[in-house]
Amino acid sequence: GMDEFMRDKKNIASQTDMAYRHSAMHCLLLLLHTWVGLLIAPLILLAAITGLVYVFSPQVDAFLHADLDIVVQGATRQSLDQQIAAAQAVRPNAELHFIVPSYAPTSTTQVYFRAHQHLGVKHEHGLPMDEIVYVNPYTAHVLGVVREMDRFIPWSKNCNGFKGRKRC
Repeated sequence: GMDEFMRDKKNIASQTDMAYRHSAMHCLLLLLHTWVGLLIAPLILLAAITGLVYVFSPQVDAFLHADLDIVVQGATRQSLDQQIAAAQAVRPNAELHFIVPSYAPTSTTQVYFRAHQHLGVKHEHGLPMDEIVYVNPYTAHVLGVVREMDRFIPWSKNCNGFKGRKRC
């Protein structure tokens, strides 16, 4: 009788105490999970957005600079020496860094010149600072000059931290 009743009462009280402690722990973990999620979600969203910008940067760059990247295919190409000479005529005192020859029938030749130096010290800060001269490979006519960092792809790489400091 009475012993069994007391044993059941203690057992019920013990189960209620455990349920309460379990409920309190559950609430604490739920609260912690919510706050951690609220703090981490913006970082994940930022990573996703900058990742998308980086993934689609070739298409954006091609759209923004189509006038410099694309030419009408001609009959014969000028020699690479003539194309480089045309680029050097636009930047006569600049140091030639490297060349990206026209790789497709409608692509331009890109001639990269080192950035200007101020008092003998380069101010790159880890960023691409060359100037790019775009030359039509069929006419050796200069289409334009753009700083490398003004192109979209280096900018998006920089935003994603692939090179140098972030400077978005």
